[in-house]
Parts: sequence; C-alpha cells; structure tokens
Amino acid sequence: MKTPTARQQANRLVKLMGAIYLLVAAMGYLFISAFSWSLTSWVMVAGLFMLLFAPEKIDDERVRQLKLRAITWGYAGGLLGLGLYEVIGKSFSLRNLPQLSAFDSLLMTTVVALVLFHYWRWRDGRQGGG
Repeated sequence: MKTPTARQQANRLVKLMGAIYLLVAAMGYLFISAFSWSLTSWVMVAGLFMLLFAPEKIDDERVRQLKLRAITWGYAGGLLGLGLYEVIGKSFSLRNLPQLSAFDSLLMTTVVALVLFHYWRWRDGRQGGG
C-alpha cells in the first residue's frame, strides 16, 4: 500500500478541520446559547472555505477547471438568489424576513459552489469511466 505524501496528509488535515468547524458551528448553535447566528455563520464560512479551497487528492488541470467553474457559477447563482431574496422581501410586504449579513451571503454562495463542484466532478468521472 502506498503511503500518503506530506501534501496529501496536509490536504486531509485541512478538509478534516473544515468538517470539524462545520460540526462545531452546528452543535454550538443548536446546544449552546452563547452561539449567536453571526458567530455560527462565521465559523461555517471558515469551514466551507477550507473544504472548497483545499487541493484535491488528484489536483490536476481538469479538477482546477471544474473548481473555478463551480466558484464562478456558485457566486453568480448565490448573488442572484440573494438579490431575489431582497426583492421579494421588500416587494410583497414580507417585512418579517430577517436581514442577511455578509457572512450569510458568503455561506450561501460557498455552499452553491461546493455542491456544483462535487456534482460536476461526479458527472465528469461517470462520463470518463463509462
């Protein structure tokens, strides 16, 4: 069995730390009253950034291209969703909608980018192997 290189171990560590950040944020928000939503969203964004920007196990040109494409579409789609949220919130007398912070927008756009990247990578693997 091949032993992982130092770079692969560092990548695993960054992804593990990102997952731990997400778990701590979720558990803290649910079970610790001192965790406000602003703190939770900050910790979640940090964890998602670790997951999104950590190099992959096979980090070739195709993976980087898919990641850049996902980030581009994720941020464009996330900003479109946030714009619609603002328009709907102000247009249809839905004044009870909560105000979104910058971390909320980063959270939304980063989740969209991560989902798109993993979907396109999965689809790319199926097309290449089939």
